[in-house]
Amino acid sequence: MIEEGLNVLVVDDQASVVEGILSGVDWESANVSTAYKASNAFEAKSILASERVDIVLCDIEMPVESGLDVLRYTREMKMDAVFILLTAHADVSYAIEALRHGSFDYILQPAPYAEITRALIRAAGKIAGEKSQKSFMLEREKAVEALMRGWFSDLPDQSLEDALLMLGVPVTPGKLVCIARIHVEPDVCTQQLIHQAKEAFSRYGQTVYLTKIRKSDFCLLICPQGQYECAKDKALSEMEKLLAAWQNAYSVQASCCLSALKPNQNLSHSLEAVNMAFLSKQGVLDADLAAATACESKLPDMLSWRSILAEGDGSEVLRQAEEFFANYVSPKSLKRFYHSFLQMSSLALEQAGIPLDTVYPNDEAFQLSLKAQSSAQDALAFIRHITGFFNKSELQSQSSQLRQIIRYVHENLDSELRRETIAEAVFLHPNYMSSFFKQEMGISLKEFITGEKMKLARTLLRTTSLSVSVIAQKTGYSNFSHFSQVYKRYFDVSPASDREAPSD
Repeated sequence: MIEEGLNVLVVDDQASVVEGILSGVDWESANVSTAYKASNAFEAKSILASERVDIVLCDIEMPVESGLDVLRYTREMKMDAVFILLTAHADVSYAIEALRHGSFDYILQPAPYAEITRALIRAAGKIAGEKSQKSFMLEREKAVEALMRGWFSDLPDQSLEDALLMLGVPVTPGKLVCIARIHVEPDVCTQQLIHQAKEAFSRYGQTVYLTKIRKSDFCLLICPQGQYECAKDKALSEMEKLLAAWQNAYSVQASCCLSALKPNQNLSHSLEAVNMAFLSKQGVLDADLAAATACESKLPDMLSWRSILAEGDGSEVLRQAEEFFANYVSPKSLKRFYHSFLQMSSLALEQAGIPLDTVYPNDEAFQLSLKAQSSAQDALAFIRHITGFFNKSELQSQSSQLRQIIRYVHENLDSELRRETIAEAVFLHPNYMSSFFKQEMGISLKEFITGEKMKLARTLLRTTSLSVSVIAQKTGYSNFSHFSQVYKRYFDVSPASDREAPSD
């Protein structure tokens, strides 16, 4: 017997049969390290419940409960044990029932021990193959997750067909591909989501992947398996029902883009369509139809926008831009818009006598202009930046933006307050917002937030009877120890000592 091998359970109500099998079978050839024994179904179930059992050699005809009952029990309990059933009666109904419940083999007794050994070797081979397959699938899933996370991190410049091939999913042009972006709250079980997605699309022969791309965002990929194909109307209908069910049951925000794969179709264009649909909350988007519509739609009148900017009404240009991007804009149209807006805004800035080093004072602002052709969200961030110079007073505009940031911080001191969350709330690019805030206030946004939280904490300490742990929570600190450290670092006194000290 080898040290690490399979565990086998031998079940028969005749002790002589059990002992004969234990002594007569060549266990080493079948890579079996441990052989358990049971004389009835009750004992067998007890061992199956408490020990790892890989293979079960079980007699069919036993008192009270049969070997078929034991087999059914393992299937109901989702156990993976491989069954080899033994019987002294050549009854075909037994064989049919055994196979129907997933028995690996069926042996007529009395059988030579060599025959039982060969059956065990075949069962061992099956288990080894399944383990190898599971290991391969696990490694493949990890590779797929890493690749799909990369899609959304830097919008890779490659064809969708090549990207799918890297995932091991060969899809020929003309086949339908669905990419969805899903925002899931932390308490939602994602396994339930993937199960429901597979249930909806596996009937059409579709492969389904669900991969975490960032903290609460997931990417759902649905594509054909082999030669199977799903009609677009069916896919649209199933996806609409699926997203509606997720929204109702889990408050999931999701959007997806369906399109027939085209030769050399750019992956970044497909992901951009998904992101646009997500940001505009369009739900299920037929990318082929949307792209055709987008090609027919006209870009905004840049001559009119230039005149509006000359009048100092940048907010009106921003409003019209937001209206334009409220609908799907194809990547091609976005690039056309970007170049037209860049040319128009440069002329408007020159006409207004606004120097470019004022508009682009640092690398963050310059990067803002470069990223504007990447997505609708980035384009709008750039437009907000430019139109801010054309309000009635640039100072008023900047003061308004600063007031919005400060007001948002004050209204949300009880939360964690991340830079990205604040920037999204005030419609500014995170990098630009941080640079602008420090330039205007003389301290970083992080320092300001910490200071405001500490001031609120000190006020609550000295004017209320709330416990220090509750005050920590009310200032957005879930970790009491961290709150105390920050407080002491800021005021040079612990919260408890500060409470006892006389008010300033």
